[in-house]
Amino acid sequence: MWLVEAPASDRVGIEVLGDSGPFPRLCCEMATGSGKTILMSMLIAWQVLNKVTYPQDKRFSKNILLVAPGLTVKNRLQVLVPGTPGNYYTEFQIVPPGLEDKLRQGQNSRVQILNWHKLDWESEEQLGKKRTMDKWGQNR
Repeated sequence: MWLVEAPASDRVGIEVLGDSGPFPRLCCEMATGSGKTILMSMLIAWQVLNKVTYPQDKRFSKNILLVAPGLTVKNRLQVLVPGTPGNYYTEFQIVPPGLEDKLRQGQNSRVQILNWHKLDWESEEQLGKKRTMDKWGQNR
């Protein structure tokens, strides 16, 4: 949140080099039991509430994708879906009562939780066998 909202003059020297893809890489490590799921709920609430408040602002997203390493973690992360029983937004009062309606407006937003293997990675060989149009309009 600070990386988006802080003035540029305060963010000098903290850029994390990425792979030159379309998304910046922002990473940190957190130990077991340090509150990763609560932190994720805060980030999701911040994104959704800002998107509902400022729908044209491209800094905020209406869709959230969480990738879990397995079924156990995926099941535990269901508390991050707004409106589900026992969700962290209510359980830990992440969203003040006055903003709960705004978070519910974000139901048009989507929190998707997938297991890593569901991303269905394809090998170069599999991709080569497909007959598709690339972005330049050439057949492969």
